[in-house]
Amino acid sequence: MVGIVGVGSVNSDGMSNLSTSESGRRHGLGRHTTLAVISAGLIISVTVFFAVRQQTITHLADSLGIQAGRTTETIQRRIRVVEDTARALGALFSASSAVTPEEFSGFVDHILPDGGGVDLLFWASPSTGGMASPYSVGPLAKEERLAALDNSPGLRDLISAALTGRPLTTAVIDGPPLGLADDHVLAVAVPTRESRSGTITGAAVGLATFDTLFRRPPEDSP
Repeated sequence: MVGIVGVGSVNSDGMSNLSTSESGRRHGLGRHTTLAVISAGLIISVTVFFAVRQQTITHLADSLGIQAGRTTETIQRRIRVVEDTARALGALFSASSAVTPEEFSGFVDHILPDGGGVDLLFWASPSTGGMASPYSVGPLAKEERLAALDNSPGLRDLISAALTGRPLTTAVIDGPPLGLADDHVLAVAVPTRESRSGTITGAAVGLATFDTLFRRPPEDSP
């Protein structure tokens, strides 16, 4: 009996040890499985985050590129409006030996019915090298602004270049105090000629402020 009890005691302890070992392994396996699931979840989350981030960056870059291209086209179109208007005004003075202020204003109203895109149109006299006040139309055609522009060395240099016979002279005039957010102006000058002799009789000048040139189109407004 003693031997049997001894054997039974040994077997009971062995089963207890095996049960404890098996339980430990299961606990360890469960912990590793949980860590693996958490790690996999983190990897997936990070991967998705960077994928979405890259798509967002690409989309923003495309949107900015489209907007930049649209803005560039708009600015180029506005510059062409100033150039074409100055050419048309030059053709008016070249076609007539004497343009009255009324004819001048009526012609400008015809080619620019809403006045859009050009802030000032005027005819410059060769005798003074400056603008002739009866021949000035546009939002900038106010006494104090006309005086500031007429005294601008940059604008006078532009007019002088046109009076030498250059077919089209374009420059950015810096400095006239016009009371705007940006006082820079784009100026375009075209010589006017007597139709028969070709003698230069003056210069047709068109101006657009940077506020006008770089105004955001309505479709680009947030």
